Amino acid sequence: MLQDYVSAAKKSFTDHTELRAQVNTTKAVTFLAGNMVSNTQNQTSGVSARVYKGGTYGFASGAEYSPENVKAVIKAATDNANFMDTNIKRGDPPLPSLTGAPAKIDLVKPIFDDVPQSYFIDYARAVDELIVKKFKKLTSRAVATNCLYMEKLLTVSDGSDSHWFQPRSVMYVTMTAETPEGVPVELYEVFGGMGRFDEFFKDASSIEAKLESLYKAVLDKCEGIHPSPGTKKVILHPDLAGMLAHEAVGHTVEADMVLGGSVAADNLNKQVASEMVTLIDFAHTYNGKTVPMPIYVDDEGTPAEDAVLIENGILKGYMHSRETARHFGVKPQGCARAFNF
Repeated sequence: MLQDYVSAAKKSFTDHTELRAQVNTTKAVTFLAGNMVSNTQNQTSGVSARVYKGGTYGFASGAEYSPENVKAVIKAATDNANFMDTNIKRGDPPLPSLTGAPAKIDLVKPIFDDVPQSYFIDYARAVDELIVKKFKKLTSRAVATNCLYMEKLLTVSDGSDSHWFQPRSVMYVTMTAETPEGVPVELYEVFGGMGRFDEFFKDASSIEAKLESLYKAVLDKCEGIHPSPGTKKVILHPDLAGMLAHEAVGHTVEADMVLGGSVAADNLNKQVASEMVTLIDFAHTYNGKTVPMPIYVDDEGTPAEDAVLIENGILKGYMHSRETARHFGVKPQGCARAFNF
């Protein structure tokens, strides 16, 4: 668990500052056709500061997380902001105030005991052995276990300070079979979600039904035929429709991309889809359930809210940082996020 060296440093802020300590821990194991081909542990950690002044930013970071280096990073970011402001002289107004935002947001459940690397190895091996035992028509298979623990400590000059810890555990299973003509056919499935690895994956039998479903699907695919050319009506599975919406629409309505020339720039308040289509970037909860990647506060200290992007086919809005929200004259909704320190 990160020791809090950032809160005490807040008194040294001279301009709008976002100070963040972060550690990402990844564990992964891969088996290919029964052989362990990778076994990795990786940790990336450090502290960063971003200072806003007059429409420009100064940024600095360091891999050492200590009170002394926190002070050094703040000073470097502040010096960089002063240099940028003096030379560019943009003269933009302050970022939008977050009046009424909670002073602190604590998103840390009881810190989980670490799951040993041997657990990932043993579980992947057990799943591989189960596949070999039960699914005789496969020509190859791959099993990969992966867990990412992400912890952040954030303090900002204006907004919500936060402590955030999120474990995400997944398993990838790939099955390969052959058509009657000897052509290889492959399918894969991803299992898991938010939580500790041994919460999702207690023993190999717990995902046996899902493995059976994947096996049936790859065998069915072996019997499939190639579609004839031409324009067709296509029914998309929700998973694929969601992925396409994320890639083709979601990224084009990130407000910094819009300012950079995205196709969405000229279509605000215009019809861009069927009237049956409404697209919302849910912050953390939908229909009483936590979404797969919940965000409660972003890395600028803005509490996250749902962002309505398309409503009844009309493009209604973008996903904003504080800076782009000010540019477009809208309320920040907590869409500025960072993956590494």
